[in-house]
Amino acid sequence: MLKYLTVNNVSKVYQAKTALHDANLEVDRGSFVAIVGMSGSGKTTLLRMIAGLEQPTTGEIRQNDRQVTSINPQARCMFQDDRLLPWMTVSENLTFGAKDKEQRARAQRLLETMELMEFSNYYPTKLSGGQRQRVALARALMDNPELLLLDEPLGALDALTRLRMQDLILKITNEQKITTMLVTHDVSEAVRMANRIIVVKNSQILRQLDNPYQGVDNENGKLRRLELVDEVLDIIYHG
Repeated sequence: MLKYLTVNNVSKVYQAKTALHDANLEVDRGSFVAIVGMSGSGKTTLLRMIAGLEQPTTGEIRQNDRQVTSINPQARCMFQDDRLLPWMTVSENLTFGAKDKEQRARAQRLLETMELMEFSNYYPTKLSGGQRQRVALARALMDNPELLLLDEPLGALDALTRLRMQDLILKITNEQKITTMLVTHDVSEAVRMANRIIVVKNSQILRQLDNPYQGVDNENGKLRRLELVDEVLDIIYHG
């Protein structure tokens, strides 16, 4: 059976510096995968190649059994900086380029889901960091993407806002069955959100771990996640 997304023997070299070496990965449709590792380990390089923002030096990436050779039309990205257009209102940031009433109606539904309707006519500079990231998430979801790629989207948020955003992302991606890949330095965040953890070290995919405690917030689930966090940290620091 074909996997939804495959990374096959992928390497990326920049001016004789290897950013990622011989990466192999299979992602099931509807899964939530977190990629963790130290800065410079190759996490973001891998995500950018899956998005089609960069191309592998060797190897190939396939989604729905089609090779990704340019900007991936089935994927949408969300970054740590919200990248909102400051001269447009919240609503306009979502509907910019909208061609029909259905797209505008979808924007309204997303604003309701994000609890942002009262801010629809605000400009981004008038919003808090958490509100801007909710707008950025809504914008990433506007085209009903099959694949959502998250590159440290919550890194600049305070702890409580970060937890709220984690819950919101989990709720939406589970309800809409969106395949999601998250790059994060926060191992606790990865273990709370993802059902699979990919550990990248020294430009290689070092380990892949299943996580049956994704989003399980009872006492046993929290305890098991703490144990998995310790295991992942041990892999990162000691291999």
